[in-house]
Amino acid sequence: MRLFGRRPPGIVVDAHPAQDDGELRQAVEKACGGDWGPARDLLAALRHDYDRRARVVGVLAGSTNENWPDRWAGADPVNADALLVRARSLIIRGRRAGGDEFHRLLRKAVLLNDEAAVIAPDDPTPWAQRLILMTALGADRDTFDHGWAELTARDPWHREGHGAKLTYLCRRWQGSHERMFAFAREVAQAAPAGSPLRVLPLHAADEWALWETHHGDGGGTMTKALEVIHAQREDPRFQAEVQAALQLWFARPAYRHGMWFHDLNQLAHALHRAGHHDQARPVFDAIGPYFEDGPWRYAGGEPAFQQARRTALSA
Repeated sequence: MRLFGRRPPGIVVDAHPAQDDGELRQAVEKACGGDWGPARDLLAALRHDYDRRARVVGVLAGSTNENWPDRWAGADPVNADALLVRARSLIIRGRRAGGDEFHRLLRKAVLLNDEAAVIAPDDPTPWAQRLILMTALGADRDTFDHGWAELTARDPWHREGHGAKLTYLCRRWQGSHERMFAFAREVAQAAPAGSPLRVLPLHAADEWALWETHHGDGGGTMTKALEVIHAQREDPRFQAEVQAALQLWFARPAYRHGMWFHDLNQLAHALHRAGHHDQARPVFDAIGPYFEDGPWRYAGGEPAFQQARRTALSA
């Protein structure tokens, strides 16, 4: 209930990529200062925690513009973790650079990633990362499916890998709305209780909305954006998938997977678009200061997040 007509205040966002993971935060800060020892030790300790390994590799690689991953891999060329972090950093650097440099750096990342897969044959992390590379490089379906088979043989419910396949199948990349939704829904139906993969159809819905808003008739206009939101709010299937993610993932004793805050932001965004502001409140409480740009980027970024959060708190 709102008191005296005052709006709930905004929240101060903590933009550190490690979020509430204190051990990872320390590793990032040390690595940025040139000491990759804590990063090396953390990844070694996570040798069999495939979910957290994927997140740690991504955060370390994206934590800085400096070339410390190059120096680490150069100093320890048979360490699969060093090769994985360097390969991921090259993906990030390639996206920033664009043009011919994009392809040059990503081809180099493929070689490093393949080396890591040979050194650590049981680890799914190189295969999940390979799916990201294959999507960015426009690989054909047979090549992608080979990587997918290798990944799922090692970890059938790998969260990052499933997200990478959804991206590959979306219309923006190599697929179509139909293939993307079919994959997301099939996975969500089959996923174990409490699995974050129950949220995958909401990621698909976001990809659909992004495409329709910017590429459909009248794309890019405020009118088109409002039409897309209205279409989702009136779609019984979207409404059912939002409720399924809420009840079968968030309301269950879900485990804190590596992409926890990413998926919480996705669920909060979907609840807001679906008009379920009262149900969004506990999700925003769980997010706390750890806003993630992904699902909010095309809705207005952090201001859209803050407004949605205020609406939920006032519901």
